[in-house]
Amino acid sequence: MSNRTVAAKWRDNGEPDPHNNDYNEGLGNLAYGHLSDKVIAELTEDLGHQGLSSIGFRMGAKDRIRWLSRRVVEVCPPEKVEEVETQRSQLPMGDLTDDEMANATINLGDNLKDGKDYLKAGKARILWLSNLYKEMQP
Repeated sequence: MSNRTVAAKWRDNGEPDPHNNDYNEGLGNLAYGHLSDKVIAELTEDLGHQGLSSIGFRMGAKDRIRWLSRRVVEVCPPEKVEEVETQRSQLPMGDLTDDEMANATINLGDNLKDGKDYLKAGKARILWLSNLYKEMQP
């Protein structure tokens, strides 16, 4: 694991957002956008105890990670970027960018144990991003 993990490799490489404006609007257009970050995070980990059966809630987790990641990037002062990237690298599966973590909540790896680990890491990422966003908002 590196000492720093960027939010998205495409952004770091100066490439356009591969999701266009899908995550630049409010939560209302996203899967389970009406639920709070905490509820989405809890449901994400709970899926690991229920056989990983609900694609809908996993999509909600994926959407929330991507949405929160973009909000944090928008409000993060330039002088805090390195600190945030270091914190990200220390999270469970901290070598994954936020976009990669979002994908991992859908794809879940090769077996049930991997899937549970990805969902647990997804929960941690949602809660971390949510707290960062709340702290950084003007």
